[in-house]
Amino acid sequence: MTHKRRLVQVGIVLGLLLGLAAGVVHAQTAVVRVEPAIQYVALSSPGTVDIMIDDAVDLGGFQFDLTFDATLMQVDSVALGSFLGSTGRTAFPVGPTIDNVNGLVTFGGASFGANPGPNGTGTLATVNFHTLGTPGASRLELENVQVLDTSASPQASTTVDGGVNIGSTAVAMAGLTALGGPGAMTGLVLVGGLVGLAVASAGTWWMWRRRVRQR
Repeated sequence: MTHKRRLVQVGIVLGLLLGLAAGVVHAQTAVVRVEPAIQYVALSSPGTVDIMIDDAVDLGGFQFDLTFDATLMQVDSVALGSFLGSTGRTAFPVGPTIDNVNGLVTFGGASFGANPGPNGTGTLATVNFHTLGTPGASRLELENVQVLDTSASPQASTTVDGGVNIGSTAVAMAGLTALGGPGAMTGLVLVGGLVGLAVASAGTWWMWRRRVRQR
């Protein structure tokens, strides 16, 4: 085998390895989650939750639905987080659409520009709400989540839901049990059907429950 032929083969192998490595990075699963997962808010008081993303790759846009108990809390506004435009791209919100009767918020963000999208962890959106005069526990569940890169290709994602405990400390502790603990539900967003999987584990004060949804 000639030296030149050897160099060509080495070049082909290196090219294949680099291509495989790039494919693995781009296929990384993002996590879209409610932060904090569980919080206590007094009656008739304001509160906020952030919608975060972890393990984003070249983020170009996103969309989510957030459901809540409209008999216990109402959403006032949703603001685009700083993460989407953090690499110098022009970012703008899509929505929000707030339904305080049925307890549903739809929100998204898009971006354009020559720069690549951000990678890693950051805030997608901040949801501002206020509690009503009734104590209880409201789930905050993420649904219909879409994560897109700058070429509008989807990135697989999981979701981690949360909750708000409203009222006295006693009610809040009961609410933690009702919500399944501060480790809220998770869902796996992939091409295919819907699969549910529950995993429970004991904690010091509460039970954690995680639901994995595969879409």
